[in-house]
Amino acid sequence: MVYSLKKLKSMSRFELDRVWKGISHHRTPVGRLRGYVLSHPSIVGTVFNGVIESFWGGRMFLPGKKCKNLIAGQAFLQARTHEGKSLFDDLPCLVVDYSRHPLGRWFRNEIRMIGNGVYLCRAYIFNRFLWHEALVR
Repeated sequence: MVYSLKKLKSMSRFELDRVWKGISHHRTPVGRLRGYVLSHPSIVGTVFNGVIESFWGGRMFLPGKKCKNLIAGQAFLQARTHEGKSLFDDLPCLVVDYSRHPLGRWFRNEIRMIGNGVYLCRAYIFNRFLWHEALVR
C-alpha cells in the first residue's frame, strides 16, 4: 500500500502501529527530510503538531551514519544511526541514537521506510513511546 503524508496524518495511533508492524525492513535515508509529527487527528492534535512543526524541520542524514535534527532551520542535536531492533515489535529498524549528546541522551527514534521517500518513525523518551513521525523527501 502507498502511504501519502495526508493519509498518515489522518490515521490514529493504532492504525500507525499497524503500518509499523507491517514493515519489517528499512533503507537508510540520505539527505534532508521534512519532518511531521503524527498525533491523533483532533483539534488538540492539530494544534500540537503545528507548534512542534513551527520549529522542527525534520532531519538531515549524513554520511558516516550521522544524523542531525533541523531546529528553526539550523542543524542541531547530532546523533548516530545504526541498525537495531524496535522497542515496539523487536524487528529490525534504523535507530537514531542520541546517547552521546548531553541534551538528547534520553531520546530515541526508530525509522522504517514505508514508501518511496516516505519514512514512518517512532519517537521515545526514556524508552517510553511519545508519538509517531513522518519523514518525507
